Amino acid sequence: MDPGFNRWPGNAEPASNGQCQAATFTYSASTVSITYSAHSCGASFIYQCQQAVAPCGASPNIAQATKAYSQCSATCCFIGGHVNYTCPSGYQLSGFGGTINCNAGGNYDVDASNGSCDAQPCNNYTLTAANHATANDTSGNYVFGSVVQFTCDNGYGLPGGGTTKTLTCDISGAGVDWDTTVPTCQKVPCPAAANISQSTNDFTGNTSVGITVNYTCNSGYSMADGNSSMVIECQIGGSWSATPVCSATPCDAPPTVGNSNNDYSSNSSVGAIVTYTCVAGYEMADGNSSTSSQCMFGPYWSTPSSCQMIPCGVPVNVSNTVNDFNGNSSVGAVLTYSCAPGYVLPDGNNSYTVECQFGGNWTATQTCQIVTCPELNSSSINLGSVDTYNNTNFNTSVGLSCDAGYMYPTYTLTETVTCTENGTWDKEFTECVPVQCRPVNVANTASVTLSDYYNVSSVVTITCNANHLIPGTSNTVLTANCLNTASWDQSIPSSCTFVQCPALSVVQATASSAVRNYGTSVTLTCNGGWQFNSLSSTTMTVTCQADGTWSPAVPASCDQFTCPAVQNVTFASYNTSSTAYDTVVGYTCDSGYMFSDGTVTRSTRCNELGAWTVTGIPACVAVSCPQLTPIANGVINSTGLTYQSVATYVCDKGFMMPDGSKTGNQTCGMSATWTPALSPIGCQVINCTVPPPVGVFANYSEPLDDNQTSWMYDTKIEYNCTDGYVFSTGDTQRFSRCTAQGDWLPPDIVCASHPIKVEKRTARYPPKEAPGAVVTGSVGVIFVVSVVVSVIASDIGTFKRHTLWAKDNIQSRSAKAEPAGKSDA
Repeated sequence: MDPGFNRWPGNAEPASNGQCQAATFTYSASTVSITYSAHSCGASFIYQCQQAVAPCGASPNIAQATKAYSQCSATCCFIGGHVNYTCPSGYQLSGFGGTINCNAGGNYDVDASNGSCDAQPCNNYTLTAANHATANDTSGNYVFGSVVQFTCDNGYGLPGGGTTKTLTCDISGAGVDWDTTVPTCQKVPCPAAANISQSTNDFTGNTSVGITVNYTCNSGYSMADGNSSMVIECQIGGSWSATPVCSATPCDAPPTVGNSNNDYSSNSSVGAIVTYTCVAGYEMADGNSSTSSQCMFGPYWSTPSSCQMIPCGVPVNVSNTVNDFNGNSSVGAVLTYSCAPGYVLPDGNNSYTVECQFGGNWTATQTCQIVTCPELNSSSINLGSVDTYNNTNFNTSVGLSCDAGYMYPTYTLTETVTCTENGTWDKEFTECVPVQCRPVNVANTASVTLSDYYNVSSVVTITCNANHLIPGTSNTVLTANCLNTASWDQSIPSSCTFVQCPALSVVQATASSAVRNYGTSVTLTCNGGWQFNSLSSTTMTVTCQADGTWSPAVPASCDQFTCPAVQNVTFASYNTSSTAYDTVVGYTCDSGYMFSDGTVTRSTRCNELGAWTVTGIPACVAVSCPQLTPIANGVINSTGLTYQSVATYVCDKGFMMPDGSKTGNQTCGMSATWTPALSPIGCQVINCTVPPPVGVFANYSEPLDDNQTSWMYDTKIEYNCTDGYVFSTGDTQRFSRCTAQGDWLPPDIVCASHPIKVEKRTARYPPKEAPGAVVTGSVGVIFVVSVVVSVIASDIGTFKRHTLWAKDNIQSRSAKAEPAGKSDA
């Protein structure tokens, strides 16, 4: 069908036998063709095409899916055609039904671009504690291709060996399923680990699965793999992972020595020796003709020497050359010979190289030849001549002379030319010219007048500008004459010298001006407190001289005013002995001393006139405290009234200070007061609190006031035992006294049953009952001891004080001559 015309391209051709063929036609997705079968002649067929409709385009591709076409192709689809999508095994199509149709409007009835081949899901596996295993994936999301690895718990294994098993979600019938079952691990012990000859092991008797045993070969022995140790493990199933064997360790292959031959014959047992011999062109590094290596116990091969190429040695010295030899004369080493200045190789080069060849020889050297310059002759110099010379070799000098009254352009009557290393003369002259002196140029620092240009006998006058001088002189004018030698009779300066003195910088002084030209005068003035000692003045005037120096000479600094020597003050020290201007001297009284006004420091300053601002500082005087005031009910004494003197106070017996002390010290301080201060009321009487209560079988013989709360020192309370009871002393009457410590003594009143007559007896018991022992006792002693122990036990912490109170009570009773039989202690 002709594109665009909606018609078939002509009729079929008639058959050669005069028969027509039956008219049929077929079409494909991209072409239409007509075929004929035999038919009667004269028959005709008319074919008419329908209105053209554009086919559907290419069908969408879906990852991993295959397409089956009906009246369609990969690029288009005719109306009524369809495409079937199929996912591979293990995958299922989602997003549409799997078939798309090309409708009459030239569109597919379903959008297959949203479809996809998704992996089919596998059911979740079942794993319980009875499996004795764990899985590496417990997500529960398993699809075609998912792999889950199960690992046996520690000490468990698979029945067939190993500790891991893998499950894979694979194709099963029309769907997918796990390719195997979840493993169940078992625990199997191993037999006891064997003792292996020439080894030690760390076997502890534990043969549980997973237990390891480390075997270590003895020195000189190794495992089959060459290692000195092997670790075996008890595997699931009750077998060890390997059976170690320790054998004598041979050496590995002997070391390789480059560029040598050896006689190694595969014997690498301990003691075997391999001999090495260097190949031609090489020698041993140690100078021997051969070297060897021996298999040592351990094992290891001893280190053989190495073969090295025979070096060339130090290269020869070649005349008129230098080389860059750096000590390397090994084969392949390259060094450069360079011709000395003024010499060159025959080929015109200045250097060449030589190389150390295999076998120990340097390549050939070359000879450097001296450089020559072109010949000179007098005819080449107008109004001049060439002196006689022998050769024009490098560094040769030849004299040149001008005729009388003439000179070379260099303002010389004669010249010398020298042959250079490049083969040329260092200067070139072709003619001599009439004698003249060099032009004068004084670089804008002077004016120049000339009488006859620069010819012989002409006079030049140089007049320096203001503040300038002829160099090396104090003159401002220079006159010179031109001689027939082409030189001035005076040295002509290139410029006049600007005369300027150094900048003035004097410590502790200021200058009246910063100008420092020749002839300038400047006044220097010292700062306050400073002067020029050499002038005894605070100012000086200096002038800039022709030689660029100041006159008179400028000092580096003004000199500082000083004060008289620092005054010594009795019983005081000072912080500095400097007498320089503005120095402040501080005085401090010694410890225990002060100035009469009560201060301990003074100061004075050296002023700008060289005098101290304060003079005649008085001596420090000793600190003194006031007379001590007597204290009530006590005495106070001191070692003096000066600083650090000590006063001691003591309260009378039965008295104490408000703070509870009975004695103490005061010290005279720097403030002239006694510290610590004493209470103004002095010592107070000591009081006791409520007296001891009456014990069992005792009572007060003197009534007590129930409202009374304190008793004065030395007060006594009388106690009596009831009939038939006595105190521990045997008395029926006793006193408790208020002591100087503010306590009652004794603190406890105890009456016991009437006294028993005590007879002292000594009893000796037979050795059977107490061998070697003597028992001495009495009922009276036992009774007394019992009473004392009961008292101590009642208050063991105050036993010592009780003793002191008893002593004090006895002394008091004796002093007052109380009736016999009574005691207050």
